[in-house]
Amino acid sequence: QRKLGYLLMQNSVHCQTSVLLGMFLKPTERGSGLAKRCLAIWIWLCLEASILPATGIMRKPLLALILQQSFGFVPDTAPGSDVNGVPVEVCRDGNDPETVVLYSSSRKSLEGAFSPWDL
Repeated sequence: QRKLGYLLMQNSVHCQTSVLLGMFLKPTERGSGLAKRCLAIWIWLCLEASILPATGIMRKPLLALILQQSFGFVPDTAPGSDVNGVPVEVCRDGNDPETVVLYSSSRKSLEGAFSPWDL
C-alpha cells in the first residue's frame, strides 16, 4: 500500500453533512483523473450513508471545476449565503499541455485571489 493523497473534510452527525474542504494528491499522481475518482467515491459514500455531500468556500479552482462539471455542484446563492468567489474559466495552455490557465471575466482581479498553494 502507498498513499496517493487525501481528502480533507468536516463531517457533522447533527447536520448529516460531509463538507469537503480540500484535497491533496502527490504531484506524481496529478493529471491522471484520480481527483475525479476520489470525489466520486466520497460522494458515493455520503449517499450510501444518507449524508449530504457539500463544500464550503473553496480556494481550489480546479477542484471546484471538477465538482461543478462532473458532479453538478453549484454555488449557494440563497439570501444570506456567503458567496464572495471569483468566477474563473480554466483551460490548458495550447503551447504547453502541462500548464493550466486561469481566466476571469469578472472585474474582481485574480491577483491576490489565489496563492500558488491554492492552485
